[in-house]
Amino acid sequence: MVPRAMASMALVLGVVAASVASAEICYSPSQAVFTALPDQNTLFNCPSNAQSRTISQLAASGFEIVKLRPLVAGDGNLKYQLLLRRSRSALVFANGFEP
Repeated sequence: MVPRAMASMALVLGVVAASVASAEICYSPSQAVFTALPDQNTLFNCPSNAQSRTISQLAASGFEIVKLRPLVAGDGNLKYQLLLRRSRSALVFANGFEP
């Protein structure tokens, strides 16, 4: 029989692992400084899974936008960083419990 403290620790570790896996950082291609903001057709490169997806595709995958921020690229142009997290419903579906 597993001691109660160990079972609680395993549950906490499972929740932490689920929340760590629920974040994503993606980048837009480099563009001139005074061009328009990224739109629904902009492909964002997400290095953690080697895919490029639009905001709509990311939303359909269960992600919510946390922050969109401009970054100065090495060539003096702008890149946009998109910080994402899995929506609550996507996490519950994927993990079987609410974080």
